[in-house]
Amino acid sequence: MALCKHVAGLDGHGVCLKTGRVSAVKSSMKSHAICSRLPEPAARQGSSLTVEAALALFASDLVACGVLRRGRLLHATPALRKRLGVAAQRDVDFLRRISDEDRARVRAALEEPHARGKVSLQCNCIGAGGELFPAEIGLSASTLDNEPVRLMVLTDLTERVAAENRLRAAAHYDALTELPNRVLLQDRLSHALAMATRNQRLMALIVADLDGFKAVNDAHGHAAGDAALREVARRFSACVRDADTLARVGGDEFVIVMPELVRREDAALLAVRLVKSMRPPFAVDGATFSLGTSLGIAIYPDDGADIDTLFLRADAAMYRSKQSGRNQFSYADVSDGTFMAPQACGWSEQWQFGVDEMDDEHHALFDWLGRLETTLRDARDREQIRAELHALVAYATDHFNHEERLMEAAGFAGLSTHRAEHHRLSSELAELAEHTHRVGATMTIRFLRDWLIGHMQGYDRAAAHAICAARAH
Repeated sequence: MALCKHVAGLDGHGVCLKTGRVSAVKSSMKSHAICSRLPEPAARQGSSLTVEAALALFASDLVACGVLRRGRLLHATPALRKRLGVAAQRDVDFLRRISDEDRARVRAALEEPHARGKVSLQCNCIGAGGELFPAEIGLSASTLDNEPVRLMVLTDLTERVAAENRLRAAAHYDALTELPNRVLLQDRLSHALAMATRNQRLMALIVADLDGFKAVNDAHGHAAGDAALREVARRFSACVRDADTLARVGGDEFVIVMPELVRREDAALLAVRLVKSMRPPFAVDGATFSLGTSLGIAIYPDDGADIDTLFLRADAAMYRSKQSGRNQFSYADVSDGTFMAPQACGWSEQWQFGVDEMDDEHHALFDWLGRLETTLRDARDREQIRAELHALVAYATDHFNHEERLMEAAGFAGLSTHRAEHHRLSSELAELAEHTHRVGATMTIRFLRDWLIGHMQGYDRAAAHAICAARAH
């Protein structure tokens, strides 16, 4: 007697071809519990109507299923016909609903020896409207009219791929400005430096810090400051070349990487465009204000042969621009010799928000970062640095969870936004822990400093005020 098993979809439901009952079954992206043979009556009677009746047992919203023979779709559930735009008639060429680049691979899977049994693969299919969509196809060997066929379950992966893309974007792009963040900047900068070294070309690193941004935040609030940052990102993006990388790395700090320069002057020309782009006034929610930008330029290999040195010298040049009147740019001066590494984060009373638990853990984080910065400057053992960064990730995760419990108990309205920011910070810190050896101590220290202070200023202060207010009542 032929065995009748469940046909399972990736949504975790299945339908028994014998009983028609829908039930929960285990399924995964790599295997499908598809029936090994059609119900015995179908094979014995040789009737295609029996097969169609079995396929009709599937609820159209649960499983997109079909029967294939030599690449042609003999029978299909309503869900499959709707998704692929396949009419109800028989004998449709299923391979014509597969993208050109994937068709040969799907054909090969269908033509594998019958004894191979189950096959699962991902490909791009052509939808009812002619659009491509990602799908997973599960195939299982069976027989119909004493001839081999394939039972197929097709799962639309559009939502899953979109979710993965959103997670990937969150890990590599700044949520506010949609510019590359520190993590993606690390990769782009490392690649640009390697290319410049290999091809013996120039590369420019430009550090830009906004002038007057703190006054905007103080006078008009963080919402106006966020709107201004988005506008700065738009203006700066209009100035850079397609090959350049513009990243936001801090509250009001941006970095531009210019790979494979022909002349040093090209970096200066970009800096002039960036300064000029800030001249028109900013208008946000009825308020009008002005901002400027001070820039520092370091050129590889003239000003440094590694990321650390280039960042230090570009930073020093940027501060020299501020000291010289702001809203201008300066080249790095290798003869200066006065540039300093970023200073360690130091705890002070300004970071006490009045919630003892938060203040104590913030103080511990400052102490931890101070020790870590010393290790980054002195240590040569990459594994030691990575181990300490991973320990910091664990401590920060516990701290974030504790903060969220305090905010939840206080009924803080901004909890969901704060939680999302915690998730982003944790992801960036974990990524940094894996790639510090490529970035260097200077950029790592810069990230850690901005990572803690920026979050406390932008998020924790407001949360602490809400917690204090709730406890007062």
